[in-house]
Amino acid sequence: MGMQEVIQGRDRGLLDYTIDNALEVIESGDAGKDLSLLYSIISDAMFRKAQYTDAVFYGERSVEADPDDPAGYADLGWAEYWLGRNGDAGVHLQKAVELGPEVAEYRYRLGSVYNNALGKLTEAEAEFTRAIELDPGNQLAYQQRGICRYNQGRYDLAEADYRKAAELGDSYSAYCLVSNGSPIESAGEKLALSRDHWAQNDSQTAVDFMQQALEQGFDTPEDQLLARLELADKLSVMKMNEDAEHHYGKAIESTPDSADAYGRRGWHYYITSQDDRSEADLRKAMELDPENPVYPARLGNLYAVNGRPREGLDILDPAIEKDSLSPDLFYSRALCNKALGNDRQAKEDFRIADFLGHRSAAEDRRTAYGNEYPMDFFSSGIEMGEQNNPSGALEQFRKAAELFGERSRFRGDRDWRYTSKSLHNLGYYLHMSGGDLDEARSVIRESLKMDPGYKDAWITLGNLHNSINDNDTALECYTRAIELQPNDGRGYYSRGRIHMAREDWDNGAADFSSAINLYRRQDWRGDAYYNRARCHEGAGRIEEAIADYNEAFNHGIQQGIFESCRLKDAYGLD
Repeated sequence: MGMQEVIQGRDRGLLDYTIDNALEVIESGDAGKDLSLLYSIISDAMFRKAQYTDAVFYGERSVEADPDDPAGYADLGWAEYWLGRNGDAGVHLQKAVELGPEVAEYRYRLGSVYNNALGKLTEAEAEFTRAIELDPGNQLAYQQRGICRYNQGRYDLAEADYRKAAELGDSYSAYCLVSNGSPIESAGEKLALSRDHWAQNDSQTAVDFMQQALEQGFDTPEDQLLARLELADKLSVMKMNEDAEHHYGKAIESTPDSADAYGRRGWHYYITSQDDRSEADLRKAMELDPENPVYPARLGNLYAVNGRPREGLDILDPAIEKDSLSPDLFYSRALCNKALGNDRQAKEDFRIADFLGHRSAAEDRRTAYGNEYPMDFFSSGIEMGEQNNPSGALEQFRKAAELFGERSRFRGDRDWRYTSKSLHNLGYYLHMSGGDLDEARSVIRESLKMDPGYKDAWITLGNLHNSINDNDTALECYTRAIELQPNDGRGYYSRGRIHMAREDWDNGAADFSSAINLYRRQDWRGDAYYNRARCHEGAGRIEEAIADYNEAFNHGIQQGIFESCRLKDAYGLD
């Protein structure tokens, strides 16, 4: 593997493939001048996997490898922002802009930190404006500039930005227009608003707006075609098959050389068990766009389930020779091999499809063949935990940790990361099930030795030490979790409990306040309100305590209202 494979994986969004191949190039010692770029690519892939502390780690490596490369600072700062490390994020994104002033994305990211975290609205607006000048199609820069201008009371300018962002496809900006009482005017705005309604599970309103957009018409035939196909897809999902087929037909009638139209209708026919029609459309799509792996993958899938798996392999084998990075091709070939009883090859194809990012390959392999690969045992552990079977979960994670550890080749690869996760989860369930606490502490510490930035493991370790009244160590663990991710309320809540137990009322109240501000779940916020009330009561702030007990009740904590009444009676308050 080399740099070319890494770039191909990055450009196709194959995250685990990209990470592992980039690490392999680094470990080989052949990275040379590309070392900073490789670390930057890994950081970006980790960010896209929502593994933000890992993204920070590799962003730091990128900066170390080449302090004059803006990409490393941009990746580092963006990941820090998503963790709530806003001061550091601002510093690093400023450096990225300084080194790469003509890159619109760096400007957008710095503007986002100024706007959403640091309250520097004037500076934010300037960065968004420069991002738009550099990239006039940057819908998020228009959206964020609109929010920035709205927060400054410049409503007409905000509306203009929201309209531009919505026209470019941003559904949130269309929502903002409606929320602010502005009319939805253009076809593009209606299409964007339809996507917002679809995301809110308001499917009928969504397709109504799509219909209106189509009737109003778009500026180009390409946009009209894509809007019609999007509507047809939504109608297909809603099982409004006659309407869906009408719009697929209109799309093909208007653009008879559109492989996309034939491919989408072919998949609709597959879903609705119209196999002959599906086959005809998918073959037509392959004829019109022979380089697109989606169409042979879908045709192979059709052949696998309708009793023609050998014909499926005839399609899929040459397609995989041409494109060995399509998860859909490997998944469909797995189905064909499974249907033919070629179990060994089917398992391997499922494994590759999963590694390349197919969403259901791992679960479908487990359903067909049981637990065999390390990820199977990891998934089984998650399921047993959700079923309140901690003893079963810990054994699954024990097996997963063993198998992942055997397969890992170097620090940071997928197996290495899941070894650390499995060890943490093993320790968590050992603690939850009343198992060996020394072993639990040992495996969690081993997980943290592998990944010192593993925030959840620090919280679990803190909980373990708290349970044996080693609160000094627990406090250190919770503080480390907060340092790693200041925008996660769990660290503050857990540390607040230690302060409260020590009758350190002010620090306890401060931590519970942070948890309240960060929690989104109503019951969690209710619990934090209840505990902040206890801190206020301990400190003699009775009116504040009553207010918080009432808020706890409003958030579902029934005991809150009884405590509120108790204090009112005790202090003669109404």
